[in-house]
Amino acid sequence: AMTTAQGDFSDSEYTLNTIAIYLGFEDWCHLIQSVNINSIWGYEDETVYIHSLEVGSHIDVTYLDRKVTFVVALRDGENILRVEKSENSSLKIGDECDIYKISKGAILEAKHVYRGDNIGNYKTQGEVATILIS
Repeated sequence: AMTTAQGDFSDSEYTLNTIAIYLGFEDWCHLIQSVNINSIWGYEDETVYIHSLEVGSHIDVTYLDRKVTFVVALRDGENILRVEKSENSSLKIGDECDIYKISKGAILEAKHVYRGDNIGNYKTQGEVATILIS
């Protein structure tokens, strides 16, 4: 007689934990928490969410012939990007950009750009080519 799998899949958790233990981790959860699969392969993440970055982090972004270096800063308790360097871009040093995310292969868009007392917005003409966080 042949048996069919029932609704209890706890054995798959057992298998995952066994693999994790074999690799030197306490269990599967610890393996997932400690391993960033992307970094193992030297693969740059395609999307960076600004709210998840630490204040003081630097982000270099290139698109077309332009390069902008931002630093993560706080404005009204929220992470924003302050321009530190700007090559061939209409963004100026000191501009504070309200950007939700930066994605490789997509345009860079700031809902608000604060420059002194002026508020504008910003959108790149070209797609983001590289994102480097330091």
